[in-house]
Amino acid sequence: MKDASVCESIEDIRKNIDYIDKQIIGLLAKRSEYVMAASSFKKSKSDVQASERVKRMMAERRAWALDNNIDPDFAEQLFKNIVNFFIHSEIVHWEKSNDNGPVVSDADDNDIEEIYFLQKRAFVQEAEKNNTNYLIIPLLQTLEQFRKEFKEFAYLKVVSMKRIVGSARAMVKDGVCYIGRVIVEPVFQRNGYGTIALEALENKFPEVTKFELFTAEISVDNVNFYRKNGYEIEERFVDETGVRMAVMRKMRFDSIH
Repeated sequence: MKDASVCESIEDIRKNIDYIDKQIIGLLAKRSEYVMAASSFKKSKSDVQASERVKRMMAERRAWALDNNIDPDFAEQLFKNIVNFFIHSEIVHWEKSNDNGPVVSDADDNDIEEIYFLQKRAFVQEAEKNNTNYLIIPLLQTLEQFRKEFKEFAYLKVVSMKRIVGSARAMVKDGVCYIGRVIVEPVFQRNGYGTIALEALENKFPEVTKFELFTAEISVDNVNFYRKNGYEIEERFVDETGVRMAVMRKMRFDSIH
């Protein structure tokens, strides 16, 4: 890597910037290894969050920034983002290490509010991923509307460490199981909870051979998730909020008749 003062062209400069960024990514990956290793020494979630330690870290990093002629406010915000991300990752890792595994069961009226607000958090993230369209039904729905709808579906909940981290619902009509709103707490995503909820919901109706659901076609992660679980896009439509939806279906040939 060259010093900036001896670079001979803009391409030369960009090449060195790319090299530095690659080193930063590598160091973040190495940092993640230490964070995960640290979780084995923690006895509680408050130990993982370590709020006093974080305060000291931010003060140190501000000082380091000043020593290197970097705006300390920028450095603090940067490290807050880094630390918050790794804290969430460490919490998930710690909970999995100290949990006997997620438990799936039927949701009841006592779970309505918790699932309702989980739905809001999950779909806010979904909206932010997809053109920041917050005018989607799960976000516009009121708690009272959710309470009424709750009675029309079979709801399952996924519980880990005494909290609901996932949910899914279904309705069987004319021999077809219509699945909807397979949701997972954002910080717990990509840990298999969605698959656990989906499989449990399918298994709840062993006599059904055909399953159907829909998701926003622009939600590539969702489409890929359902494809991995045996669903394929068969139709498309535009919903009342203007979102292009993909209808995905799955056939099961080993059902009990």
